[in-house]
Amino acid sequence: MKIYYDSKLAKSLLFGSFKTCMFFGVVLTECTALSEKVKRHEGIHVRQYWECLAASVVLWFLLHVGAALLGGHVSAWWLLFVPTTFYLLYGVEWLISYVYHILRGDAHDRWNDAAYHASAFEMEAYAHETEADYLSSRRWFAFVKYYGKL
Repeated sequence: MKIYYDSKLAKSLLFGSFKTCMFFGVVLTECTALSEKVKRHEGIHVRQYWECLAASVVLWFLLHVGAALLGGHVSAWWLLFVPTTFYLLYGVEWLISYVYHILRGDAHDRWNDAAYHASAFEMEAYAHETEADYLSSRRWFAFVKYYGKL
């Protein structure tokens, strides 16, 4: 996992209390050092990102082959979505959770901390950030088991 410390990009992307983020498979941070717990948390996100990327490549390939067999065509423009699959899923999860919390009446702020923590990606990362050997024993797409949990 590549970590960019004291990153100018991190300083321009992050807001509020956020100091570190995973961005397209690398970790950007405003800090000059990170705790092992934060490194593991972000390492889990890096793994999730690459899994989403791989799944979207396979899906595009299968759609492309299927369309070709049926005499159709799938535009190569869809490949532009491949590197953003993780962010699209994350955003859809957050939006659904945010609307849920608005309807329940407990959305207290604009970004709603409850919606952030209800993401399957975040639930997995927070649940296992203290386990030193988690990444070595983690199964592929482990975040999927967190869907449906609030």
